[in-house]
Amino acid sequence: MPADELFRSRLENQIDLRHPLARLSQRMPWTALEQALSSRLPATQAGGGRPALPVRLIAGLLYLKHAYDLSDETVCERWLENPYWQFFTGEVVFQTRLPCDASSLTRWRQRLGEAGMEELLAHTINAAHAMQAVDARELSRVIVDTTVQEKAIAYPTDSRLLEVARKKLVLLAKRHSIGLRQSYARQGPALSRKAGRYAHARQFKRMRRVLRRQRTVLGRLMRDIQRKLDARARLRGRLQPALAAALDRVFACLDAGDGMVILERRAAVTDGTWRLKGIFQGRLLTAQAGQIDEASLRVIDPQGGVRMLPMADDGRHDDSAAGDGVYGGTFQATIEGTWIAQVIVHGHDQAGQPFVRTSEHVLPVLDTSLRLLDNALSARAADGTRLSIALPVAAHGKAPSHYRVFGQVWGTDTKGKDMPVAWIGGMLSPQQGQLPLSLDERWIARVGARAPFTLRALRIEDPDYYIPLVQADTLPLQLPALRRASIARATAAIDESMRMGPRPIALASAMVQPQAVGSQLVLVHGYCSSGVWSQAQFTNASSFIDAKQNRSSDQFAQQLAQFASQWSSFATVAHSQGGMAALHLYTYTGAGWITLAVGG
Repeated sequence: MPADELFRSRLENQIDLRHPLARLSQRMPWTALEQALSSRLPATQAGGGRPALPVRLIAGLLYLKHAYDLSDETVCERWLENPYWQFFTGEVVFQTRLPCDASSLTRWRQRLGEAGMEELLAHTINAAHAMQAVDARELSRVIVDTTVQEKAIAYPTDSRLLEVARKKLVLLAKRHSIGLRQSYARQGPALSRKAGRYAHARQFKRMRRVLRRQRTVLGRLMRDIQRKLDARARLRGRLQPALAAALDRVFACLDAGDGMVILERRAAVTDGTWRLKGIFQGRLLTAQAGQIDEASLRVIDPQGGVRMLPMADDGRHDDSAAGDGVYGGTFQATIEGTWIAQVIVHGHDQAGQPFVRTSEHVLPVLDTSLRLLDNALSARAADGTRLSIALPVAAHGKAPSHYRVFGQVWGTDTKGKDMPVAWIGGMLSPQQGQLPLSLDERWIARVGARAPFTLRALRIEDPDYYIPLVQADTLPLQLPALRRASIARATAAIDESMRMGPRPIALASAMVQPQAVGSQLVLVHGYCSSGVWSQAQFTNASSFIDAKQNRSSDQFAQQLAQFASQWSSFATVAHSQGGMAALHLYTYTGAGWITLAVGG
């Protein structure tokens, strides 16, 4: 201690020694810590120079920085104002100058390295354990909280990749003064946006039509540039490598399937004969720089039988046009079950090296069909403010107990223009040959829609694989006059009953049990992991176990609903596929019945 500080009051006489930092300072093994860290720090040369800062000061500042989540500059400024911080770092009397420059902490961290910081952390944990502030059981698990920084990276969809390829071609042509007949500067982005809208609306036929147009545009640009390069030999030698490099990544992404789902599939049932007919379409978009020698389709039926079928690029195998680099193959499924189709492609890349590429997809085929009996729909007034819209249907084959149905109700505004009213749908069970859709007429009063009304984008799918059984673009819809109560309540806030509607009979009845009492927290696992959540971490909790059963979301949700039927109400903490099943219950059974907490 300097001589001028001998008569100053000591910090231990000014502060409360019961303060947590004062107690921790007395229990920290400073001597052992200095011995462990001194070997990692350079010693002061005997020839002179400024002495190194004390190890306790630096270790204490680093601890305070992380304990209070401060920057290097802020922790030094706070140290100057706080006597407890000064006492913790080994000061005897109150200091009025900064302990060090903020940059010194950075240099000390670099000198200590990862091992030195681990040594500091280990001594801190040992001190906490000696003070009985941390139980040994709490040290058996480490929970790391991470923050994910978003990056401006878009998913490589077909439409986006084709638009990127078009832009790169136009940019290369402009850079080398190549005049293009047409750059498609307005049509290209418009097609990309249109494909995104069709995909969002699940109008996949229209989306594929737009993608074919984008490929046509890209092919025209490539052929236009190639013709002009053939006429200019010197420019061709300079631009050809750049052109190939710019497009290789785009076509490689498409070819490998990162952007395009290589195998497009659908299961369909013929409405005329009501016999099962599954159609599988295998398509492969090839890289323009390579060459395909052979493409084949290996089909495995539900009974284990294997068939090998050729794929061709002749325009007669559902492969778009002949010679366009798209190979196709089809087969007819004769029995119900899970079919597996594998595409095997042999070819040579641009360097002449052989390659083999494969892809496999699972195709569920159903022995069921559904037909809409009437294209003119009508609604009747139901309980409260709800309207019941009956969809007359006829099922053939093995009909499921319920279907996934959704559609859009549209009306007309005061100027006679079409306007959207509401989205309706849910998991519906047939009742006397009808699927009962429900619409809250407060939506009609709220937007001020008038007749004529239509039901658009109607889709009726099976509940497990979402295979479309009925699709209709536009159906006329006759609605009754609005009731006064609905008009009066239309200006009120939107509540859950307007959004969710009534519960489906199939799932709601599974939950209403006479003996059900109390409430419970249900812990739901994912597909492969059966012990994600420990019951010891929760109160009033039970675990639902149904791991590795390969069920659909609807089947998993049915199992979960049956398990939870022993309680009058329940909440879920779910992981992975369990989260999808819990969300499935919440979406299709109404709010207020289940509370969700879904893990990653």
